[in-house]
Amino acid sequence: MGRVASGVVASEDNRDERLETLHAIILMMLRDFSLVCEKEGIPWIASFGTALGALRNGGFIPWDDDADICIMRCDLERLSAAVRRDFPEKYDVISAETHPRYPMLTARLALKGTEFRDDALATMDFPSCIFLDLFPLDNLADDDRAFRRQAWRSWLFNKLAICKLVKRPCILARGVRGKVLKMGTTAMRALLNLPGVRSIDLNGRAYAWHTRYDGTPTKRVGFLCDTDRFWNVYELDDLFPVRMVPFESMTVPIANKAEKLLSNLYGDYMTPPPAEQRTIHYPEILDFGPYAHLTLDDVAR
Repeated sequence: MGRVASGVVASEDNRDERLETLHAIILMMLRDFSLVCEKEGIPWIASFGTALGALRNGGFIPWDDDADICIMRCDLERLSAAVRRDFPEKYDVISAETHPRYPMLTARLALKGTEFRDDALATMDFPSCIFLDLFPLDNLADDDRAFRRQAWRSWLFNKLAICKLVKRPCILARGVRGKVLKMGTTAMRALLNLPGVRSIDLNGRAYAWHTRYDGTPTKRVGFLCDTDRFWNVYELDDLFPVRMVPFESMTVPIANKAEKLLSNLYGDYMTPPPAEQRTIHYPEILDFGPYAHLTLDDVAR
């Protein structure tokens, strides 16, 4: 098992062998994931940095270390069953439903035999492997007041679950505000782990609000438990029908109006950030396991 430094400044030209290996592993996982979804007729969408990389770089953003996928919640259990059937020794699907100590409302396609733990999750007791990040999309209320109630409550219960389960949650704020948030998080964690409170299933409550309108036709879908509740809210017409675009040695589906969605998130997404902002934040623990010698060329064959 290897512990590696983070905060490495990347460039378009400098090679980073660890990141190249990680990209090769993730591409292998994307291929397997795509094959399962094609076989099962499950629609999916490469999103966030993965969609950005596809449009701007024709593949991975050179300093990115993960892959992001949106999938409808109703297809997640079917995907899990297919993965268990077709790749029982290779993959697992991790979620708060299958692993009660998993603190997020996302899911992960996890590669067995590897380990990927950032500082915040280093002490968590669930299988934290190299993974594809799966964002389950649920139906969102069309009525604006009901939608905001759904968004706030699912987001709040999930953030309380993270506060309860994670000893060192990721606090993006800096300075005095960051210190206050860290102190408040520590105090809240102690409160949430008191006898009588500890047994409350906070992610279960978040899930109940998040899925409140599943089964009811709505005009929009989304994932509400990100840093901001409203980042990942989509009109169905903006997502479907998907478009296929090149990504390394394969093609991936992106949202029908991906350019609009990426502009809303990132602004001028086709212009790379300044060199000093292209930082590779390696996890605290990164172990490639039996895939340590995999290359992008190997996956392309």
